Amino acid sequence: MPKPNVKEKILEAGLHLIHQNGFNGCSVQDITSFAGVPKGSFYNHFASKDELALYALDRFWTNGEERRDVLKNNNIEPVVRLHEFFNLLTKAIINNNYENGCLIGNMSTELAIHPVFRDRLTSLYESWKHSVEQCVQEAQDKKQIKVNLPAASIADFLINSWEGATMRAKVEMNSKPFEEFDQIIFSSLFA
Repeated sequence: MPKPNVKEKILEAGLHLIHQNGFNGCSVQDITSFAGVPKGSFYNHFASKDELALYALDRFWTNGEERRDVLKNNNIEPVVRLHEFFNLLTKAIINNNYENGCLIGNMSTELAIHPVFRDRLTSLYESWKHSVEQCVQEAQDKKQIKVNLPAASIADFLINSWEGATMRAKVEMNSKPFEEFDQIIFSSLFA
């Protein structure tokens, strides 16, 4: 297996540290030290920490593709797919001992004041919503949803509720918010 190049090392270190400590909780020096490369190497590959953070956000999104693929598996009932999808997201948070949360949610609370981050986060939320919305629409078509609301609104609600549970779980360092999300969502919305 080839060694990761310097840019890749910096990107992975940036993703790790920004996810763990937040954008403002780590410096370029922290990132390059964690990557094991000289600080000067950073600016050979990235114009700024902002640019690195946008790449890290994209990498985080790409890394979640396998989980999102569950939503497309037509061999499984749509409600089961939705349940499994949110369970996979939850397991990722629990497996990190609640320390990191969701990078999209973390950056939303920390960096939404900056237009470039707000635009990128908005785009990611729209993509996320679209993936969930398609599955919700299938569930509606099969009469598996108890409420009569647009699939897009339900998808937004599911994402917003899960992100809220993630923030609470990160603060409280336990799974109770996820258990409540799961119990309330899958007993009240879905047949």
